[in-house]
Amino acid sequence: MTQPINPYVFPIKGDLSRADAVVLSHEAQHAHGSVFEFGLGGSTIFIAGSTSLPFITFEHDEGWTARTRTNLALYQEHLLTEPQIETISYRDQDSLKRKVEGLIQRYKPSLVFIDGEDWGQIGVARPTAFNLVFPLLGVGSRILIHDFRRDLEHNLFSPIFAQHMNSIKAIMPNYRQSNMCLVIKGPEMRHVNWNETEAMDNRVDPASDNLGRVPPSSYFTRVLSKAKSVGVHQGFALGATTGGYLLQQNPHELASLVTFLKHARPRGLGTYVEIGTASGGTLRFLHEELPSERLLSIDDGEHPHAKYRGENLRGIPEGKLSVFYGDSHGEKAREALRDWTLGEAVIDVAFIGDHSKAGLIQDFYLVLPYLKPDALVILHDTAAVSAVAEALTQLLEERLVYVIANFIAPKDTPPAFGITVCGVPA
Repeated sequence: MTQPINPYVFPIKGDLSRADAVVLSHEAQHAHGSVFEFGLGGSTIFIAGSTSLPFITFEHDEGWTARTRTNLALYQEHLLTEPQIETISYRDQDSLKRKVEGLIQRYKPSLVFIDGEDWGQIGVARPTAFNLVFPLLGVGSRILIHDFRRDLEHNLFSPIFAQHMNSIKAIMPNYRQSNMCLVIKGPEMRHVNWNETEAMDNRVDPASDNLGRVPPSSYFTRVLSKAKSVGVHQGFALGATTGGYLLQQNPHELASLVTFLKHARPRGLGTYVEIGTASGGTLRFLHEELPSERLLSIDDGEHPHAKYRGENLRGIPEGKLSVFYGDSHGEKAREALRDWTLGEAVIDVAFIGDHSKAGLIQDFYLVLPYLKPDALVILHDTAAVSAVAEALTQLLEERLVYVIANFIAPKDTPPAFGITVCGVPA
């Protein structure tokens, strides 16, 4: 009986790297449905040599198809399945759509590999393939996009990902140190423009039922009203200007964030860490709207309003809140976080408030080992402080995070500080 090829030693054809081959072979071996491929080549051999499931591959270049058939014949003894090669044309969109839709309905793929040189059709083939297959795939299906480190791929797929964001569970660039981006299909959520949540009435259910449905506009309106009234930092001239929570947030941005989290984390924030608590107003506000199981505040106590922190946090039940007083960049902070997490990845949400590039990146690395796979990392002042924006850019360039949502206040409610919610690739 033919065994799956060993991607660590099997000869590589085409422009696959060894890491690419390992990822592709692993994903094909663990697919639970058929496998589709757009763009013949060395990848075709690795897929056909890694799975016995139905394998449909699409190619628009006849010369490339002929070369691949020759290579498949050379390695026939290593193949577990016979690829079904479908000739397509990206110029005939109607015919292409009918063919792909029909084959998806018949074979129900769980893994799709998108590759292939566009030659004279740069910017057409790969986005077309993604847009064709993604809406038709089942929840949990996986798409691998090759050559994702190229600037062209970033520019092409960023708007496409945004278009499908409400059905994407995860986007993982440089998946397992390869030159591929993994996209996982998730359950479809209702579209919500979180910066225009006042206009949500006609698009969502009339009430939230704590089962993951989008909260109605009345929820945003209430949270916005609360954010305006509970008290913000005097220098911001937003809402109430004295007393209360002494929030250092734009009320619109904070209300949008809370509404988003109400949807993303309908049962609360789980295990929550905040670095840079200052007055404690944001921590208090979030906990009141989205109760947490455990909270950890890390702060050096040097903010002018740190003296109000005790008052802001006294409403959190005893036993839920732990506080570390000191520099988050020191060894004692690392020891405190390690002890608090028991060295396990238990953090659901981390809020990082440092406003220096180096400090923010250090804080990110502080929490990184303890983040759950689906954890959220929230950064503040991404639109107002250049050092914060630079830190975010570096984290993105190093593929340490990906952006899930940005909240920037409307032009009629300045100033805009910017709150960015990030995910962390597996």
